[in-house]
Amino acid sequence: MKRILYVESDAKSRARTVEALRTLQCEVTSLSTTGEAVHALENDPPSLVMAVRNEASEDDLRLIEHAHRLRSGVPVLVLARRGSTRGAIAFMDAGAYDYVAKPDSDNAIREMAENILRSAGALAVPDAGLLPEAGDDGPGAIVGRSAEMIEIFKMIGRIAKSDAAVLLQGESGTGKELAARTIHENSRRQGRPFVAINCAAIPETLLESELFGHEKGAFTGAVGMRRGKFEQCDGGTIFLDEIGDMSLATQAKILRVLQEKTFERVGGEESLTTDARVVTATNKSLVKEMRKNEFRVDLFYRLKVVSLFLPPLRQRHGDIRILAEHFLRKYAETGRQPMRGITRAALEMLQGSPWEGNVRELENAIQSAVVLNRTGVLDREDFPFLRQAVGGESIDSNPLESLQREVARASRALLRTERATEGQGVYRACMDLVEQTLVTEALRHCDGNQVRAARVLGISRNTLRSRMHFTRG
Repeated sequence: MKRILYVESDAKSRARTVEALRTLQCEVTSLSTTGEAVHALENDPPSLVMAVRNEASEDDLRLIEHAHRLRSGVPVLVLARRGSTRGAIAFMDAGAYDYVAKPDSDNAIREMAENILRSAGALAVPDAGLLPEAGDDGPGAIVGRSAEMIEIFKMIGRIAKSDAAVLLQGESGTGKELAARTIHENSRRQGRPFVAINCAAIPETLLESELFGHEKGAFTGAVGMRRGKFEQCDGGTIFLDEIGDMSLATQAKILRVLQEKTFERVGGEESLTTDARVVTATNKSLVKEMRKNEFRVDLFYRLKVVSLFLPPLRQRHGDIRILAEHFLRKYAETGRQPMRGITRAALEMLQGSPWEGNVRELENAIQSAVVLNRTGVLDREDFPFLRQAVGGESIDSNPLESLQREVARASRALLRTERATEGQGVYRACMDLVEQTLVTEALRHCDGNQVRAARVLGISRNTLRSRMHFTRG
């Protein structure tokens, strides 16, 4: 009989989850600490360990280490109440089976356990060393607990262990510099310089000097020798943001640094070396830039040894509450009085906004609201700019209310004449059109991924496929 070891400090929550797990016809042992779980592993190894944790303590890591030592290996699933970069990196690097956000539903936890037990008959998690601690999730941390961000945390943990060049892609404001800094802080280069430079913000005539330095008299105004960024961060990490805006001439010099680790200062003849790790970022499509012959193909493949895409905020709406609370704590001291929280109505407004500027826009919105707030609690009235006209249309805080008004308006127009429905009837015509539009927009929102689209819509994949067939014809 398979046995599950479940660890959680909250007794009431633990009891509810254990009751759900026992419906799997498994023996379930519940404990409150991972220290107790270590001893339980030694005495009677289970088939699966599930532990509700956020950060990785010594006992947590000992638990995973002991699980590895068992003959067949015991998978350890970490359920995080509040996902963190440090927790995800440490647990995954230690060899946890997975690190996921703890579902609100005990049945969802039961399904996770069932899936793991079904496929983990002889599953052994790989051995791995402990990643050095990256520091707590303070103001400069990547914040999120959505499935998308948990995957980003795990990817960063794997990327950080190598010296490979990394290309970060994503829209402006998604946190590419934070990701670059986190990679650096969790690598063997931590403690060495991290230098960030925005290639689009520096005139092309000065960018080469900024990157490689210059000798005295190299050009008008060069009154002395200056060390460039590659020289300054030797042994560390250099982050080149907006690499897609770099000229072809400078691209060629970056390519040489990547290939040979050598460069010359502007106006100099001495060949210098650098051991800087290169992390780059862009919000442009470099593939399109290459097609226009505005970006070097050879440089693209040198930069894209490892590629990481940071999703826009509209694809991780589940993180908006956590991000809002994070920024509220960050800017609480700048307000006129102590900040106590944010109302449900305000959170609903934030979650219903498009956030075209992504996390950066949300942070600015929270900062502005805190500065202007007079009550100590953020409410809808503290975000009037979210309802201002954008592109000629008002952003409504509740999309369903907006949809209801639009449906009512269109329904009144259709009911006045049946010719618009071509004899199909108002009800059938409306329902077909709404379903077709909803399915089409869900697929577009999920970049054609049917599994994600079905999950967003709350229907099965088979139902989605049948609706796709229906809407096509």
